[in-house]
Amino acid sequence: MDKNLVKNFIESARLAEKLKNEIGSLDEGDGLSAIVSGRNVLTGEVKTMTVRAGDILLPIKAYFDRIAKLTQSIIKKLPPETASEIRRSGVYVSGKNSSVYGLERYFSDKLGFKVSIAKDGLYSVVLGGGIAIGDKEILKKVSIEY
Repeated sequence: MDKNLVKNFIESARLAEKLKNEIGSLDEGDGLSAIVSGRNVLTGEVKTMTVRAGDILLPIKAYFDRIAKLTQSIIKKLPPETASEIRRSGVYVSGKNSSVYGLERYFSDKLGFKVSIAKDGLYSVVLGGGIAIGDKEILKKVSIEY
């Protein structure tokens, strides 16, 4: 499919988010697809089309490349013993974006250490936040002074 057609078609953040959640993949050979309706921003034409995972691979990679780069910069600022422990043990990824197909392998390759996807990643963020709020000692450890 013509990449410019897809770019000009996916005008809304809501549609882009929907596609990321439904067919977003970091696997170049992924055959997932979705049928979406929208307006071509250049012609104004409203139409329905099939978008394949490969059609949105570049923006998905750009998004996760940025996260990987930020992660690397944070690890460089950590005390050596902490950074070493992370490299030895790996990390867990959670949240809504943790369900993007191929993320575990993609981040492991980019970061150079083990990356695992948290079970029920979407809910683990909320549960972890709730645990932290209820424990003053944990809050002291993770608080950031402004």
